[in-house]
Amino acid sequence: MCNTNVRQSNLYIIYPEEFKQGYDDYRASRLQYYEIMKRIEASHNRKPGVEPKAVKGSVYFFRVKDSDLFKIGITKGKVAGRLYGIQTSCPYPIELYASYRTTKFQEDEAELHDRFQDRRTVGEWFELDPSEIDAIILEMRER
Repeated sequence: MCNTNVRQSNLYIIYPEEFKQGYDDYRASRLQYYEIMKRIEASHNRKPGVEPKAVKGSVYFFRVKDSDLFKIGITKGKVAGRLYGIQTSCPYPIELYASYRTTKFQEDEAELHDRFQDRRTVGEWFELDPSEIDAIILEMRER
């Protein structure tokens, strides 16, 4: 196999194995960050005898229209605002396929990314059948 970091002028070539490992490391550190932030928020908002409110967020499934390309992501804000933000940087029309709200949105996102790891195209984009998303929504409603 070739050298994985070959310098060509001012650019580095990063091969897929490095990207995957880098993304996995990023995701693991992001989950650690979320856990630390939850503990900090809980300690700052704690009143004697009062349980802190669980923070809810949304897990969303955006779809490139007329394709099987889905983005699985999360937001604490409005899903429509997140869709607008992603659409501005995507050359293809995107639509909201499904979403659900939960207090375990970060854990759910990580679980779904792991479940579909073998069908990841890049980042948080996956090639999935719409029936798989429908099954996930049903599964989450039954919890």
